[in-house]
Amino acid sequence: MTKDVFVKACKMAEDFGSTLDIGGGEPTIHPNFWDFLGIALSYNVENVWLATNGKKTATAIRLADLAKKGAISCRLSLDKYHDPIDQKVIDAFKRDPGNRYENDNRASTRQDIYDGCGLINSGRAKKLDMNKRDCCSCDTLFIVPSGKIFACGCQKTQFGTVFAPKFPKEYEYNNDLCWERR
Repeated sequence: MTKDVFVKACKMAEDFGSTLDIGGGEPTIHPNFWDFLGIALSYNVENVWLATNGKKTATAIRLADLAKKGAISCRLSLDKYHDPIDQKVIDAFKRDPGNRYENDNRASTRQDIYDGCGLINSGRAKKLDMNKRDCCSCDTLFIVPSGKIFACGCQKTQFGTVFAPKFPKEYEYNNDLCWERR
């Protein structure tokens, strides 16, 4: 994704008052990842969220620290589809019981998924065959690197591009941060 597309996507998230999810593949391997994260944090969005597979140890540990401080929400993917992850990364994503953000969704815990600063063991993304356009049940706009806007990750309903959005009248943005057909 180019910087221009990313900035427009951030502005849309701000305009809708929603969370800005940074995805991939693996977002931390983008050559401008830290610049993009800084840009995202400069917008007045509900939250900046991302997942990492921990491929880049130092980066993943920094992201866990930012999440524990409440600056972002971040998950670590732990599943059979990724290469083994350095134990230091896994330890960094484990919630500290004494963490002052214990009740914050950025650091809450569950057995299989640690939300916010946490671990994902599900591997859901790898179960999807996007060539078949299975729906991954996104609940917010989905913007691809080219700048095209979709109602969901299945990419069946396009709403123009970040440079020329076209929200059809038969769709509405409801209070659950979800696009639905009226």
